[in-house]
Amino acid sequence: MKIIRFILLLFFLVNALSSVSQTNTDILKYLDDGGISTSIYTAKINISSIYEGEISPSVERLFSDNFALEVGVGLLLPSYKDPILYDLLTNPDDDDFTFDDPRTGYSFMVNPKYYLSEQSQGFYWALPLRYKVYPAQIHLFDFSTNLGMQWTWDSGLVLDVSLGIGATIQDSKDKKSYIFDASSKTDIDYEAHGIITGDGVGNSEPAKIRFLLPFSLKLGYRFKSR
Repeated sequence: MKIIRFILLLFFLVNALSSVSQTNTDILKYLDDGGISTSIYTAKINISSIYEGEISPSVERLFSDNFALEVGVGLLLPSYKDPILYDLLTNPDDDDFTFDDPRTGYSFMVNPKYYLSEQSQGFYWALPLRYKVYPAQIHLFDFSTNLGMQWTWDSGLVLDVSLGIGATIQDSKDKKSYIFDASSKTDIDYEAHGIITGDGVGNSEPAKIRFLLPFSLKLGYRFKSR
């Protein structure tokens, strides 16, 4: 039922944001914004990712009237949490969370975006890819399809909001750290991973993939063209 509500909400937002985007594009034709609408670079910081234990700055570059590419490098804090929408809609079981002692890590993000309006403003569709590394513990790969809206003011201030659906893949390097468990498990090769019987590791490994509900709230600055 929660997933159905989420899909209905997403459908409603797509229609609402599309209408707002078209209105903004029509207005911009008649305004002098000091070079904001013709600039190609925007620097951003992901506010929502801080909740998940990640400081994630990024830079977006406009390559055509409608296509942009956003890339970023992040710092993973030793305080991992599930994405906020996943927590709200799925009620995850605490017993599934076996990543008890995360260390500091790093992340990489690539996010191609297609804007329905020109000059990277208004409604867009994106395919973000994110790779997270907690050295010697666990690696995570997130991929999804997102719908979003980006607002840009004459001052250069940018607000970027998106949500979507996708999946995350976990790869435990120490065969002890997992961000989620599942009923589907595979046997662990003790000898290959150098695991000693009796150290708390069972003879099974949690599933490596689960669905993802990514939500993103970013603040940024769009550099004016000269």
